Amino acid sequence: MKFWWQREIAEARVRADRMEQKADAARDRREEAERADARAQKVGDSLRKDLVKNGFAEAMRAAFGGVG
Repeated sequence: MKFWWQREIAEARVRADRMEQKADAARDRREEAERADARAQKVGDSLRKDLVKNGFAEAMRAAFGGVG
């Protein structure tokens, strides 16, 4: 025979497990987003260096009157 509080404890455990899974998934998504951001930052830096090295950045600034 189960008591009413045993059922509530079991339901609370199930809810806690679900919340833990959601928290783990959110952490995984955040970490993946941080890795993607770092990769994008590296690609942007590399592209910027290549453009400066090839003189393209200066040509664009001269053509459009940009600063920087």
